[in-house]
Amino acid sequence: TREALVRRLRYLPPNKDLRETFQYNNLMFVTAGYLVGTLQGTSWEDAIRSLVFQPLGMTGSNFSVAESQRAADYSLPYEVRNDTIHQMPFRDINLVGPAGSINSSVDDMLKWVRMQLSDGTADGRHVIQAATLRDMHSPHMPIGLPDEKEFGAEDYGMGWFLTSYRGHYQASHGGNIDGFSALVTLYPQDHMGIVVLTNQNGSPLPEL
Repeated sequence: TREALVRRLRYLPPNKDLRETFQYNNLMFVTAGYLVGTLQGTSWEDAIRSLVFQPLGMTGSNFSVAESQRAADYSLPYEVRNDTIHQMPFRDINLVGPAGSINSSVDDMLKWVRMQLSDGTADGRHVIQAATLRDMHSPHMPIGLPDEKEFGAEDYGMGWFLTSYRGHYQASHGGNIDGFSALVTLYPQDHMGIVVLTNQNGSPLPEL
């Protein structure tokens, strides 16, 4: 169970001291999601439905690849092997759901982006406090220096990779699962957001 997974984290010895270096860790996202459900007295999925999906009107988003396949226009997962495209099986990651099980559409993701660029508001009411949103978009852990001169130093916020592109502050985060690659990029100071969803495994297209 998700609870058992979180409780077993105590047996994983840290290989670095706290804040010594940046390490992306899906188990920490699982833990955060589990805590959200616990604090709300429900599951993580139900908490996200009530706190995010319903206020934003994200009616086409869900947490299950089985549920996704009940939609009339769901995407199939593909990969490229030896220059040939092959369909892949869907991967069920419900156990570690908070680390990436949300399935969505461009229309729904743009509702999420619009809220991120509107001080946390949707339809005139706050979904999240503006100060909390600014904290999410602020550096909390340095990552390192860029390889390309167009980019600034990279940091991690709360669920966002942070840098600047040619002087424009940028927050972004990708998602990859078997047969699908996605990227959401925000330019908060420019009030611009970009959503790219692809149904190809490990596709470079969203980053491009």
